[in-house]
Amino acid sequence: MTHRSISRIWNASKGAADRGQAIGVVSLLISSAAAIGVAMSADATTAVFSALAAFVGTILTVWASGVRAFHADSEISEAQQRASEANERAAQLSLEAARLKQIAGWRSLTKHQLDTLERELRGQSFDLWVTTVGDDPEASILHEQIFNAMKQIGLNVHWFSGYTRASGVTISSGGYPGEGEIQAAFQKAGLHYANMDGPGAMSQGKCAELLVGSKPPPFFSAA
Repeated sequence: MTHRSISRIWNASKGAADRGQAIGVVSLLISSAAAIGVAMSADATTAVFSALAAFVGTILTVWASGVRAFHADSEISEAQQRASEANERAAQLSLEAARLKQIAGWRSLTKHQLDTLERELRGQSFDLWVTTVGDDPEASILHEQIFNAMKQIGLNVHWFSGYTRASGVTISSGGYPGEGEIQAAFQKAGLHYANMDGPGAMSQGKCAELLVGSKPPPFFSAA
């Protein structure tokens, strides 16, 4: 067998896409060995065949190792991609769950917000009506929490519950003492509110009013 013949066989084995094609390469090599054996003695034929078989075994071992390595790398890459996609979906679901929890949950002041309100309003002295709607348990709880916080700070607070309808937290804007301070304190505490169109109804044009209405739909910015 010439060097050119062996090279041709080697190229054929390299281009094999699966084990079935590799078997075809083996058959080609064996056929070549048989053709050589016709013109040679029995001993020479055996020696050539043995050498050829060893050569074929080496080729197949290298080829099989390459195939296994290729598939292993491919499977690892696919697994990493699936893991990355799963992590991304989990993160999205976690954000959505947090958003839904915020929408569905009742409003309340955190310790940080209470501490901020106390820090910003401590030492102030003005009258303040803290009012709310009637027959709304969620609004009533937030109203009570704000009322107690303002009372503890030392403001002269007044209680009212019974408005027919109101949405979100609103602060009067009639130019009365304490309005600007309350608005600034709410901003520092990260509490959403809206300004009333003028003085509050319960304050009767005499002092500031903070109204706690029903929880607004999620597309509203007022708390």
